[in-house]
Amino acid sequence: DWLFVNPKVGVTWRVQPSVELFAALGQASREPTRSDMFAGADDLDDAAAAELLPLTRVKPERLTDLELGARARRGRLQASVNAFAMQFRNEIAAIGQVAVTGSQIRKNVPRSSRVGVEAELGWQAHETLLLTGNATLMRARIAEYTDEASGTTFRDVPPVLTPALIANAQAAWTPRRDLELSLSARHVAESQLANDGNAALVTPAFTLADLGAAYTLRATTLRLQVQNLFDSDAYAAGYTDGSVRYFFPVAARTVMATVTLRF
Repeated sequence: DWLFVNPKVGVTWRVQPSVELFAALGQASREPTRSDMFAGADDLDDAAAAELLPLTRVKPERLTDLELGARARRGRLQASVNAFAMQFRNEIAAIGQVAVTGSQIRKNVPRSSRVGVEAELGWQAHETLLLTGNATLMRARIAEYTDEASGTTFRDVPPVLTPALIANAQAAWTPRRDLELSLSARHVAESQLANDGNAALVTPAFTLADLGAAYTLRATTLRLQVQNLFDSDAYAAGYTDGSVRYFFPVAARTVMATVTLRF
C-alpha cells in the first residue's frame, strides 16, 4: 500500500487580451508496476524469490516540477513557450536491459532531472491551410548510477532512451470541404542505450515523414495514410549488452486505408 499526496499550485496572468504568462509548481508520485517489482520477470516463483523479495525493494518515484511559460495569439498566429525543471527522487528508470518478456528492466536511481523548454507554433496561413509545429529541447541527467554487473559508478550521465531534441511539423490543407491533405515530419535526436554516457551506445537520430489524405462523399469517408513516406531507417528503441547495440526498428513505408460509413 502507498499513500501519495500530490499538491499542485499555479497562476496565470493575462498581461494583454492576447498574451498570458503562467507558472506552476507541483509534486507527483508514481508506484512501481508489476514488471518493475518483478525485475522484468514474467512471474514470481521460488527461484526468483530471494532476488525479488520483499517487493518493497523498488521504491515509489517522486517528481517535483516547476514550469514557467507564456501564450500569445495575434491574428492567425498563435504561439506558446514553456520552460520546465523536473527533479526526481527514486526515479524508476530504464537501465538499458530487456527482460525475457521484451519489457524494459527498470530500477530506482536516487536523483535525476529533466530541464528544458517546449515551444509550439500555429499559423493559419490561409483559410484552407494550417501550419503547426512543436519542439522540445531538454537536458536530462542521472546524478549517479551504479552498474550492478561491474560495480562501476557513473555520474552526471544522460538516462536511457531520452533524446535531447524532439521536433514535429505539420501542414494541413483543405482545398474543399470534402477533401483534406496533410504532410507531417518528426525529428528525434540520438539517445543512450545505457546509463553510462558511452557515446558509442546510442540510437541514431532519425527524421520521418507521413502523408495523409481524406475524402468525404456524403456519408462515406475514405482516409489514406502513408507512414514513413521516404522509407527511412529509424529505431524507436533498443538495448545493449554493454558492447553491442540492438534496435527495435520503426516499420518501413506503410500504407493504411480506412473507410468510415455513417448511417
